[in-house]
Amino acid sequence: MKTTHHSGEQKALFESIINYSDDAIISKSLDGLINSWNRAAEMLFGYTYEEVIGQHISMIIPPERISEEQLIITKIKAGENVKHFETERLRKNGSRVHISLTVSPIKNDDGVIIGASKIALQALLHNVNQLARVGGWEIDFVSGAVYWSSITKEIHEVPVDYQPDGISAILFYAVGVDRDLISQKISQTIESGIQFDIEIPIITAKGNKKWVRVVGDRKSEEGVYTGVYGSFQDIDARKNAQVAADKILNERNTILESIGDAFFAVERNWVVTYWNNVAEKILGTPKENIVGYGLWDVFADSRGSKSYINYTKALDTNMPVHFEEYYKPLDTWYEISAYPSPDGLSVYFKDINDRKNAEIKLKLFNDHLSRQKKELEISNAELEQFAYVASHDLQEPLRMVTSFLVQLEKKYSDVIDEAGKRYIYFAVDGAKRMRQIILDLLEFSRVGRHEDKAEDIDMEGLVKDICVLYKKQVDETAAFITTYNLPVLHCARSPMRQVLQNLIGNGLKYFRPPFPPSITISATDVGAFWQFSVADNGIGISEEYFDKIFIIFQRLHQKEEYSGTGMGLAIAKKIVENLGGNIWVTSQEGVGSTFYFTILKK
Repeated sequence: MKTTHHSGEQKALFESIINYSDDAIISKSLDGLINSWNRAAEMLFGYTYEEVIGQHISMIIPPERISEEQLIITKIKAGENVKHFETERLRKNGSRVHISLTVSPIKNDDGVIIGASKIALQALLHNVNQLARVGGWEIDFVSGAVYWSSITKEIHEVPVDYQPDGISAILFYAVGVDRDLISQKISQTIESGIQFDIEIPIITAKGNKKWVRVVGDRKSEEGVYTGVYGSFQDIDARKNAQVAADKILNERNTILESIGDAFFAVERNWVVTYWNNVAEKILGTPKENIVGYGLWDVFADSRGSKSYINYTKALDTNMPVHFEEYYKPLDTWYEISAYPSPDGLSVYFKDINDRKNAEIKLKLFNDHLSRQKKELEISNAELEQFAYVASHDLQEPLRMVTSFLVQLEKKYSDVIDEAGKRYIYFAVDGAKRMRQIILDLLEFSRVGRHEDKAEDIDMEGLVKDICVLYKKQVDETAAFITTYNLPVLHCARSPMRQVLQNLIGNGLKYFRPPFPPSITISATDVGAFWQFSVADNGIGISEEYFDKIFIIFQRLHQKEEYSGTGMGLAIAKKIVENLGGNIWVTSQEGVGSTFYFTILKK
């Protein structure tokens, strides 16, 4: 009786402990009928004790998870425990609850398994794990079973009733490096107890590549190693974002390393975060000696420099700066651009020593030219003054020589023989030509000295005025003078008239008898310039003289053949160049010549 009474007390105590446990504890028969249901089970599932006793356990199992129950029963009949099996169950109101299920066999006094007890722990962390995509896994050495939580199955994209084993689990890793790595890590954990934490890709059951984080450790019970377990996290989104970011970073680094400019970046506290190979070369500072260090700690002698002031200004004003600076320690000039951002400053710079040296040389050369120009202007002014005075003073003696020679011929014509008269003629003719040379020299010296007022000139009308001037030669030679497409030109009238007068006069002078002179004056629009041409059908010019004819006093013919001083084209050239244009000739002997010159439109 004492034994019976004592065992009854133990049973009551045991039932009391179960009933008031915070864990939902359920027992059932092997055919699935519920035998016990504690208060925590009532709170978790919403069913009272009276509502569930004698009912089948499937009333709280979702239809798609019925197969899980069959697997659990199979393990229980084999005398095995099921520990921390993550799954879903149904509440009375139809909602689902995530639980961690531990199932143990119930035996009678003879040791025969007659049912199963279940402890259902509500998975309070499930929502967190679901958001973080963290699942669990376990390999039991005793039973050889492989356990995956529901989230682990979701990550592998397998059905909820999928039951992994040691062989199938490893097949989710690609053959080669990935599969060898996970096998090696698990083996090391089993053999040496070394924990592992790796990021590795898997190929899911649906053929999708997915990055996961696998953490593993060895499990022991009472000093005996019974398996390995760990967590399984879906990190595919983070990994892909990281890969994309790494790709962008690598592309940026490739660009920054390939550009011709030196480049570096600093944080707002001046710590250098990037330093490209050109910066290494130009400043002679390797990456490892500058990245991660303060810019002004490495270049302490540059505190207070132009760079320091401008970099600080860029960060303070959040505006880019551009400047040039001479860095004395390296005896080098740099062109620098700095661009601020919320994170810090990006700086581009390049060695401009060659350019600066060229600028210095150019400045020295320009200064030299400027001095020479002033000296030349003074010399030209003196020469022009001399030419003006000389020509003016020379004209009077020549006039007197000519006048007295003429008087001598008239007064003493009866006593002067033919030879004497011929000598007088040569003397008078020479004096006249000398006077013309003096006049031409005076005209040449005046070109560019006085700025004539620009005006709109009808070039057709100007040519007609010149033809009136040459009316006698035109009539005597039966010349044809035609114009084509002549514009209204905005420039000084006097120099323009002199250029055309000299060129038309040459066309009339150097004609080719018995053919009457034919002269055509035309113009072509060539952008900022008008290009004029004066073409004739005269004797032509050999190519070797194309440049020589524009030099002062250069004549191709004797004065007995063609009159003139040889200064007309030199004067025309000086006028055209003074107006910002050019003059040149094309010609063929025995065919004719075409003189071209350009004049700015404005």
